[in-house]
Amino acid sequence: MKALSELFVVAYGNKLDMNKMTPAMPGTGVAFVGRIGGLNGKAGVAGCVRPVPGLEPFPSGWLTVALGGSRLLSSYVQQRPFYTAQNVAVLEPRDPGMPLVQKLYYAMCIRANAFRYSAFGREANRTLGAVLLPSEIPQWVDEAEIPALSLSGTADLGTVMGQYPGSSDEMVPITDHFDIEYGHGLSMSTLTTVSAPEGVNFVSRKTRDNGVAGRVLVPDGVTLAPAGTLSVALSATPLATFFQSEPYVTGYHVAILRPKTQMSIGELLWWKMAVEANKYRYSYGRQANRTLSSLLVPAAPAACVAEVLRELSVGGREIEAIGA
Repeated sequence: MKALSELFVVAYGNKLDMNKMTPAMPGTGVAFVGRIGGLNGKAGVAGCVRPVPGLEPFPSGWLTVALGGSRLLSSYVQQRPFYTAQNVAVLEPRDPGMPLVQKLYYAMCIRANAFRYSAFGREANRTLGAVLLPSEIPQWVDEAEIPALSLSGTADLGTVMGQYPGSSDEMVPITDHFDIEYGHGLSMSTLTTVSAPEGVNFVSRKTRDNGVAGRVLVPDGVTLAPAGTLSVALSATPLATFFQSEPYVTGYHVAILRPKTQMSIGELLWWKMAVEANKYRYSYGRQANRTLSSLLVPAAPAACVAEVLRELSVGGREIEAIGA
């Protein structure tokens, strides 16, 4: 075993406060690394901020380690230049040619030492450099391959297509943007379930799986809800909202939002978030059956929505391997 300080140069981060900085888009900003934990693909990045004059970001390919907080020793290889929050250490590999797979392996090993700091509020500020790591890299690590990622196979979400007379700072009833139709009120237990590609999706009040509870045959006399609409749960999980890409039927207490103007997929996904931002209004068992039509949402998508969709619509770009 070797001490961490034998493999990495340990430095303390920028100690910045994100709430005092100016937010920026990922394409133009600098990643801001906090003490966020979890293997959720965020690598501790809380968002992006504008560059600070005179403050050079740390380079991509270096590691960050949370020194305190509930996710202590959360360690990641950063994919792009970054700033850090309070109580975040930065590790520079002493071997400039250390492969990415080895960096990821060491990040995993550092994270595995978190149990040593679980009692009495211990933090790793003074002891991080003494954490022991394997002195030899297992063969399976060096044999691992990290495939290149590409956006060429992703769906084109389109751009902002709707016609909006107002601005994102104004609030209007949701009926300014959508016609509200109440769903079919069907019970899945009385329908014939099938496997795809047969039948249609049965959309319920679930908060997962796009609200789809299963696949069923279309009952006689039922007109399908069209593709390109939003389904909204009215009770049980009020305002759980999903974009439906194909025709479907619904269960009890599910509404259908039909756009009044042409909208792209990305645009509808933004409206989904705008509706769900009102979930907090329906705690304590409240239902949205009577009040959905009076729900207030922005009069138009924020300007950043069009910018994000333009970035996502550029297909065929290769995403560089992190740390390369």
